[in-house]
Amino acid sequence: MSSHSAKRGQEVVVVWRHVTVLKAGREIILVGRVVLPINVIITVYSVALDMAGPNRRDDLFDSILMADDRFRGEGYMEGFEEGERIGIIEGRCHGAVHGGKIASEVAFYYGFAFTWKCLLQNSTDVKAGKRLKTLETLIGMIQNFSHSDPASTTLQDDLDKVRSKFRQV
Repeated sequence: MSSHSAKRGQEVVVVWRHVTVLKAGREIILVGRVVLPINVIITVYSVALDMAGPNRRDDLFDSILMADDRFRGEGYMEGFEEGERIGIIEGRCHGAVHGGKIASEVAFYYGFAFTWKCLLQNSTDVKAGKRLKTLETLIGMIQNFSHSDPASTTLQDDLDKVRSKFRQV
């Protein structure tokens, strides 16, 4: 940081990196940026010194000028973490709803097949024997259906097979 002293009443010019600071009376002018009252600059200056720490007085304006980038980065990280947390919650809800739909569908097929098996067991009709065999196959497929592994790669294929067997009944 370089500064030039001047006589009373003249501007004091401080050149710091890419910003030129002019002190004229009660105002500080950040050339090309903004005009601020001197008391605001003193407040910002003291806050910047606190943020910069004792070893970084050379980079006084670093903390001020880089605050936008720092806040943007902190905001991004906070938003990312919040989005991740909400995404997990929404994913669990979505999975529970669709898992419930699949479970309800499979339970319906099982109840349907079990009921018709009980009704057809005592029948002497020739077609009843063929239907009974199809129902037993459907019940066997449902009993072997993977309930405990929702990440199974064959889950959708097994569900499609159960649906097609149900259509045969």
